[in-house]
Amino acid sequence: MSVGGGSGWGGCGGSCGCGRPSGETPGAPRPDRRGVREHLAACRLPGTDCVHTASGLRAVLTTLTAHRITPRDPAVHLRVGTVPQTIPVPADTAPIRQALTSPKPATAAITALLAFHALRAAEIRRLPLDDARGLQAGRLHLPARTITLAEPVRARLVAYLTHRHRRWPHTANPHFFVTSRTALTTTLVSHLWLYRQYPASSSLLRGRPHL
Repeated sequence: MSVGGGSGWGGCGGSCGCGRPSGETPGAPRPDRRGVREHLAACRLPGTDCVHTASGLRAVLTTLTAHRITPRDPAVHLRVGTVPQTIPVPADTAPIRQALTSPKPATAAITALLAFHALRAAEIRRLPLDDARGLQAGRLHLPARTITLAEPVRARLVAYLTHRHRRWPHTANPHFFVTSRTALTTTLVSHLWLYRQYPASSSLLRGRPHL
């Protein structure tokens, strides 16, 4: 069945006086606003999902009506609603403070980068060793920008760098952060290793980290 106008629709085209548009099957149930609302309610979707589903459903039904596949648009007055705006929740600073003073140099350094400068996971994993050349001057050179480091961050990065040189003095890995495994290669640290260094409330610093 074509979706064009004219005779391509088939059916009676209303010639018999039944009132049905061309192509509508006699006896077929007609969608109505009440049925659409009941269907959405039966899905029991949470707020944001319900808004997106209702918006998509209205767009589909509007298109079907425009092509005369349905006799009328049952979603013409459907209230889609709005996506609720979330209010940022204050972060629990206790885990962050604990991680900043961790005896593990990597944990302290990564937490400092997160808490003070909000670096993303990808930026931390891919941080080149050469870009740390400005640490003594209080600067961190990233591929797309240069950060003026807060003193607590600079101190922790210098402490990690000292630890790195002492533990893996002959590694050829070009990345700032390494592990016992990656020190033998030139690969990045794993996502799992990085997230293990995060304080418990780090997800509240930047939401879900981007990889």
